[in-house]
Amino acid sequence: LEAFMEDRSRLIRDVEIVGPGERARLLERLDAPAPALPEGSIVEAFDAVARREADQAAVNGAGVALSYDELRARSEFIAGRLARAGVRRGDVVGVLADRSPSTIAAILGILRAGGAYLPIAPDHPAARTAFVQADSGARIMVAAVPVAGWDGERLDPAEDSGPCAAVDADPGPDDLAYLLYTSGSTGKPKGVLIEHRPVFLADHATEF
Repeated sequence: LEAFMEDRSRLIRDVEIVGPGERARLLERLDAPAPALPEGSIVEAFDAVARREADQAAVNGAGVALSYDELRARSEFIAGRLARAGVRRGDVVGVLADRSPSTIAAILGILRAGGAYLPIAPDHPAARTAFVQADSGARIMVAAVPVAGWDGERLDPAEDSGPCAAVDADPGPDDLAYLLYTSGSTGKPKGVLIEHRPVFLADHATEF
C-alpha cells in the first residue's frame, strides 16, 4: 500500500510484496543447510526420549494418561505378542487408528517388532478395509474390537494371553515404518511407503 501511495502509476507486478528486512530473513532461512536426518529408527528416537523423560507425561486422552516409561512398557508388551504371532521384520500389521493412547502404544509395538503399521480408520467401509488388507498383505491387526472387512487375526493390545516372545527385530532407518493408503477418490486407493528415516519424532507430550 505504501508503494502505491508513493507512485500510483506503478503496476502491481513491479511492487515488492515483502520488505527488505523480511526478504533478507527469508533468503537466509531458505539458504541455510538442511538439518541432518536422524540415522536411527523411530523406536530408537522414542527410547532416547523415554530414558530422559521416563516419569513425564507422554500421551493423555480417552481417560488414560501414560508416562514415557509406561508407554515404552506397553509397546514392548505388544511387540512381544506380535513376535509370538509370527510378525517379523518388514511385515505389515494393521492398527485400528482411533485417537487414543492405546493406538500410540500399538504403533510403537508394531515398530518394535520390526513391522510397518497400516492405519485402519474405524469408520471406513468394510470394502475399503478388505481391499487395503489384501493389497498390503497384512494378516494381523492390533485392535481392541472387531473391524468390519478385516479378514485376519486380531490382537487385542490389552489382552494377556500368555508369555510374549523375545523381540530382536532392531529396525533401521531404511526399514519400512508405515503404509498409508490414499483416499481412492479417483480410483483404487494406492499405498504410500514411508521409511523410518524421514519421520520426525516430536519431543513433547501428545494429547487427544
